[in-house]
Amino acid sequence: MILQEKPDAMAVTGFRSEVVLAAMDLYAKYRMIHMSTISMSPAIPKKFLGDPDKYKYTFKTNSNASYAAKMVQGSLELIRKTYGFNKAYLVLQDALWARGLGKALTKGIEELGWQVIGADFYT
Repeated sequence: MILQEKPDAMAVTGFRSEVVLAAMDLYAKYRMIHMSTISMSPAIPKKFLGDPDKYKYTFKTNSNASYAAKMVQGSLELIRKTYGFNKAYLVLQDALWARGLGKALTKGIEELGWQVIGADFYT
């Protein structure tokens, strides 16, 4: 598509973070603006910050899994304090961002007194 259609920009691309991470090099190579609006892996801004001049064509317009984990942690802390619940079972998408979310969320809620009794990843 990049070489055939020669667009100036790609918008709402890469639902999967793995795709966005790989495509960032292509967007840089062809100097094409890229709007990443859905992918959630913190690895995307980390890659950008590793070489901002190279990846200056990629714009990430949404947050990432780190912020989602903090939001869920805050909600679960309120639930624990209010209702006394303290056991969680995580069900997450089998994707780069969700695996990272699972690790961050497990660590964060365990520090708040929750017990993570299991986790499943679906495709």
